Order: sequence, then structure tokens, then C-alpha cells
Amino acid sequence: MQRSYESVVVIDSSLGDQDIEQEIEKITSFVSEGQGEVTEVQRWGRRKIAYEISGKSEGYYTLLRFAAGPELIEGLERAFRLNESVLRHLVLRVSGE
Repeated sequence: MQRSYESVVVIDSSLGDQDIEQEIEKITSFVSEGQGEVTEVQRWGRRKIAYEISGKSEGYYTLLRFAAGPELIEGLERAFRLNESVLRHLVLRVSGE
């Protein structure tokens, strides 16, 4: 059973634009390969972070909306934690759908 999720990902903004796009593509591919479906990707761009993360004061924010089974979320969060280019991430289940 697929559920709706949203994820905000803060990517290291010191990467080049092409590298940031590759990171976003990695995330969307991970969801697709895990039998999920990415419905929307919003690139919010480079923004100042409220507090430094790993010595970085700016990050590239991206919002992803997708549908996936609950078993995919654990693997996705693990992939985020292991990716050094991802400064912060948050995955939320969208209720009411």
C-alpha cells in the first residue's frame, strides 16, 4: 500500500549546480527503484541556514513529494544519513490522503 510523503532535503550548497542536480536525481531514482513514484520536486535554491551544520552556513533546499510503501522510508532515511552531501533531511507522511 502506497502512502503520500513529503521530504525536505538540505544539500551542501558548496557543490556545483550540476552536482546538486545529480544529488536530487539520486534521491528521485532511489524512490523510483524502490517502487515509489515521485509526484513533485520543488527546488527552493540556496538559503541561509539558521545555524551552522558541519561548518556550513548555507544549504540548497529541495522539497520532494512522493508516494511509496512504508518499507522504502527506512532505506531512504539511511541513504540520506550516509550521503555526506546531505546536511539535513526530514521525511513526513502526508495525512488525510
